Amino acid sequence: MKKYCLVVNNVVTEIIPRFDAIFPSIPIEERYAKEFLDNCIAVDENTEVEVGDVYSDGSFTKQPPVEIPPEPEPTPGQPKDPDLKIQELEQQLLEVQQYIINKEAEELLKQGGI
Repeated sequence: MKKYCLVVNNVVTEIIPRFDAIFPSIPIEERYAKEFLDNCIAVDENTEVEVGDVYSDGSFTKQPPVEIPPEPEPTPGQPKDPDLKIQELEQQLLEVQQYIINKEAEELLKQGGI
């Protein structure tokens, strides 16, 4: 049996089994258009291949893992994470709003308005 690999820019982006559990009796040729399957590579069901593998010269190879460097520790004076800065500013805004409300309430009390 065969499975089909959709390869885009030499990278496997999808692996399609000949038969699918959702459509157990419908072969791939009836589930997908011929034009789509013509863009896929038919391989033996036992071929080791995963999404993300590189296809070159008729064979599949694993891509080396991409290492993501850790976030550097912030140094004094370095801008903070934007989300943290937004939270700090929102907190400051709430404090200013509460201060204004308190001042207005004091003024109303002095004027005998409450």
